[in-house]
Order: sequence, then structure tokens, then C-alpha cells
Amino acid sequence: MKRNPNWTREEEILVLDYYFRIFHEGENARELTQEASDILRKMPNARNATNPASFRSYNGVNMKLANFRSLDPTYDGAGLTNAGRSTIAIWNEFSQNRKELSRQAARIRSSSIDPRPSCYEEGWAILDDSQALDLETEAGWAAEGTARKILTTRYERNPQNRAAIESHGPSCQICGFDFEEAYGPLGQGFIEVHHKTPLHFLDEEVKINPIEDLTCVCSNCHRMLHRKKYTPLDAEDLRNIVKAQRGIG
Repeated sequence: MKRNPNWTREEEILVLDYYFRIFHEGENARELTQEASDILRKMPNARNATNPASFRSYNGVNMKLANFRSLDPTYDGAGLTNAGRSTIAIWNEFSQNRKELSRQAARIRSSSIDPRPSCYEEGWAILDDSQALDLETEAGWAAEGTARKILTTRYERNPQNRAAIESHGPSCQICGFDFEEAYGPLGQGFIEVHHKTPLHFLDEEVKINPIEDLTCVCSNCHRMLHRKKYTPLDAEDLRNIVKAQRGIG
């Protein structure tokens, strides 16, 4: 029988988050292990399963947790010591950065049901601040004329968030680009809104302050903010990059 596919980066990030919740924060091990299994079996890699009944089962998740436990210096036992290179790399990347681990795990959980977010809302563009910006890449290339179905996730937005545009104006806060200046009436009032904390990183409802939490950006700057797939660039850092490229001190 063929083996099920190797663990992906996102799968291991998710399980590592559960590891800390179980072994460092004392949450219910049985419930969270089952929850992790349920989510993993909905993720894209499940489509590659050669044995769906055993794919990322409760026991399989337990084994991955034991792999991480073998890497944990706070654990006196041995754990399951055959952790692979990818598991070790995930541990080294996130074990000292729990905040980022939790953010990425929240994004993975929220995207496990409908993994591809919607891009635009009517009237003015609001991108989801996720890798929807790379739909053509993530969906894979298809021959011309091939039909392709893309699932979407829609995040609820308070209409008052439009106050961000009223406060910041319709010009890009990073590079200064103005759609109306470039495209005339067609571009009037058009701007994209970037969430400083992307919505897909949140696993609970939060109240957004449109002035402090949102940034008005052009399409190019928005893509650059999300150029690094899992770690969006800070708007101020990108602004400094643009200034440096223009020779502005």
C-alpha cells in the first residue's frame, strides 16, 4: 500500500500550535488532537491521500505531536525521536515566536473550509489581505480555455471601515499613487484597503479601528505588502523601501 503524502509546511505549523496549547498551556489533549485531525483532513493535502481512512488520523496527529516533543528542551523524556528535517525546521522557526505561530495557525484554520478568499467588493476595492493576491499562482496554470472553479471565503467587514478612506484619502499612503490622476474619472475614489493585521490571521471577531488598523494603498504596494507569503510586510517598512529607491532620505 502506498504511503500517504508527506506533511506540508502548513500542516506542521498547525500541529505545532496545538502542541504548545496542549503541552505548554494545559488545554485538553484529547479534544485538541481530534480537532487538529478534523482540520487536517479538510486541508488541500487531503486530496492527495492514498489511504483516506488513515490520513492525518488521531493517531497520526499524536505521532507528529510526539515528534515535536522530542525537540522540546523543556520535556525530560525522549518523545518520538525520528523527527524529519521539515519538522525540525518548523520547530526552529516558530518555537521562540509563539505570537507568529498563533497568527499563522489561525489563518490556516480559517482557510481550511474555504481556502480561497474573495478579492473585491463593489464600489471600492478591499482585498482580503491573504494570498488571494496570488490566486493564479496557487490555483496552478491551466491551458487556455480550461474551466477552473475557485472557492472563496468572505470575511465580514463593517461598512464604517470606509472611514479609513475618508480619513487617509484616496491616494496610496506608501507611494502616493492616485488612481484618479492616472486614469481620470475611471479611477475616481478607487483605492485598496490593507488590514495591518490580516483578517485571515484572526480566529475571533474583533473591532477594527478604521483610522489606526487600516491603510489605503495602491494595487502594486498591496501586492508588495504580501510579497512574502506567510509574513506580510509592515506598511512603514515598505514606505521606507520606496523612499530609498527614490533616493529620499
